Amino acid sequence: MDHPNVLLPFNIEKPGIGWTLEDNLSFEDMQKFLDSGEGPLSASIQGSAGAFLTSTKRKGTTRDWPDVQLFYTPYLGFDAQKIGILVGMNAGESRGRITLNTSATSMEDSNLPIMDLNWFDKEIDFEVAIEGKL
Repeated sequence: MDHPNVLLPFNIEKPGIGWTLEDNLSFEDMQKFLDSGEGPLSASIQGSAGAFLTSTKRKGTTRDWPDVQLFYTPYLGFDAQKIGILVGMNAGESRGRITLNTSATSMEDSNLPIMDLNWFDKEIDFEVAIEGKL
């Protein structure tokens, strides 16, 4: 089972609200990190918050467990004026397939595996993905 994700970017309209490591790093910060492993360089730049949610499509069913993951990313492309929320599906019902290309001429043939991700084959997966974005 795969986990399709959608990134929702947002622009921050007020100048000076955003913050980037690149614009605010000092030699003192670098030395502090080298000496003690503390300071701005010790923070994650990949993201700082996340949540697991159960969609209304799953609540009260036999599959009542978190099926949507939200992951906040503080900035996109090192742009302090942009943030993003990554919406991921964790318990989809659609299933993909991997088959072998029997017409491949050798094991080095790049077309040997054939992957069909088959995302959103089931209508409920599409509905959960839309709900996760709301």
